[in-house]
Amino acid sequence: MKEKSLLRRYRWLLFAVVLFGGQLAGTAYLYKDKKAAMVGLVIFLFGCVAAVVMAQIDESND
Repeated sequence: MKEKSLLRRYRWLLFAVVLFGGQLAGTAYLYKDKKAAMVGLVIFLFGCVAAVVMAQIDESND
């Protein structure tokens, strides 16, 4: 039986992190709160980097 890939296993968690980070960054930027916008951007980028790393790990196991 084939194992599920990391990206499929954690897709909803990654989706929530990316969505939350983007929403926080956009809303904070709209209300001119630069510190909160930067935190949201970092959260968003962390989620994106985690997805790319998981995809690379899945591809390297083949």
